[in-house]
Amino acid sequence: VSTGSLLQSFLNPNHPGYDYFGSPVALSGNNALIGSYGKNNYSGAAYLYDVSTGSLLQSFLNPNPPGSDYFGISVALSGNNALIGALGEDNYSGAAYLYDVSTGGLLQSFLNPTPASSDYFGGPVALSGNNALIGALGENTASGAAYLYASTSSSPPTQAQSVPGPLPLLG
Repeated sequence: VSTGSLLQSFLNPNHPGYDYFGSPVALSGNNALIGSYGKNNYSGAAYLYDVSTGSLLQSFLNPNPPGSDYFGISVALSGNNALIGALGEDNYSGAAYLYDVSTGGLLQSFLNPTPASSDYFGGPVALSGNNALIGALGENTASGAAYLYASTSSSPPTQAQSVPGPLPLLG
């Protein structure tokens, strides 16, 4: 629709304040996934809505509470899969979680493959089909890295390769 008309409003289902509901957001087909990383003292959450009706379909809560894991700091949707980042998990080493949006079931946990404090793995996440890309912006003294997980089947993805951060410029 190119009219610029407002089609739907999604409001925090809990209204407590400082949940940071709406940061971040993802859209795929008729579903909207909305992060709320501040919920429960930064334990975090994410919510799946039906775009047509505005109805809440699923609530995804941090699978490893309590803690300031920032679950929901990043979200991605593709088909029946939702990927939700938790960069604060394990002393900010980070994690990401893949869910089935139809059932709300946890399909796979992605833990930082090279865990270190302040790697922020799971800060950015992306999905395309059965491929998951998870960033670790603090890895290697904030040089950064990204990890690609891939699968050719409908089963949860496995790590395919890691992509290092940009190489330093030579002078």
